[in-house]
Amino acid sequence: MHPTISVIIPTYNRANFICETIDSVLNQTYQDYEIIVVDDGSTDDTKQVLSKYGNRIIYIYQENQQVGAARNNGIRHSKGKYIALLDSDDVWLPQKLEKDIACFELDSRIGLVYSDVIYISSDGAALYKRKLKCPTGDILKSIVLQNFVVLSTAIVRRECFEKVGMFSTDREMSGSEDAEMWIRIASQYYFGYIDEITTKYRMHQTSMTSDPDNMKRSILCAIDTIFANKELLPKISHLKNQVYSNIYTHIAINYYGSGNMKKSREYLKKALLMYPNQVYRNKMVLYTFLRTLFGKKLSYRLRQFKLLIQNRIYTLFGD
Repeated sequence: MHPTISVIIPTYNRANFICETIDSVLNQTYQDYEIIVVDDGSTDDTKQVLSKYGNRIIYIYQENQQVGAARNNGIRHSKGKYIALLDSDDVWLPQKLEKDIACFELDSRIGLVYSDVIYISSDGAALYKRKLKCPTGDILKSIVLQNFVVLSTAIVRRECFEKVGMFSTDREMSGSEDAEMWIRIASQYYFGYIDEITTKYRMHQTSMTSDPDNMKRSILCAIDTIFANKELLPKISHLKNQVYSNIYTHIAINYYGSGNMKKSREYLKKALLMYPNQVYRNKMVLYTFLRTLFGKKLSYRLRQFKLLIQNRIYTLFGD
């Protein structure tokens, strides 16, 4: 018999994290699944580390092709009715899959279920819970304007990939191919949301968000692809200026975070030229601009102080 869920874990040089990730799947209360690990050309001892799992996982090695191609490879080898996506440095809480399946059973129109996360540090310490508006049902407009689906919380009906296609393998989009995929799925299916933390999302210095130039390239490639999609365009064309303004604001925040105040102000200007109402709709425009005026050192200290406060609040109150 085929498993109900196929868990796809692409990995690249994550030997120090991947066992914790796999163990979090093995510890699920819902046990009807297969685990497929796609090694995207790792040069560390990933293969040796994974050997202890034996036939509890399906291990696939490929030459490095980036994460989109690795996920696609895993999906092609999978047999489950649902495809659960998990990055190899993130961790699931034990009832994650059980709650996902229960959500799918509420409405046959749901093509993707996602849930909430807590951010953790490289060593696993809790940092803070995210605070985003996370809608359900027909969420196309909302997700075009802002990607609120964290990949490691997403579980997708297999038929979605058969209908809208697989993840982009364009290397220019690597790191944002999930956002482009969610929009394609949202154009055809409802989304279900579980208003609970089911996943620990790991933040560390080697993440793509620490490289604003690569993040800019990736996210602009994804958005350009979305607005070049002739099937999607009639549904979203009226949002184009606002979407690009949101993206430019996001890019500006990333440059601010890296200490490049000049680039940050440059993209804030682009955001306002593209959609002037952004200054009223998104408080981060003015907030980020003011912070760029403080200079790199003071801005860094303020940023560290903000993360410290978020961590203390989560430690005291849990949200």
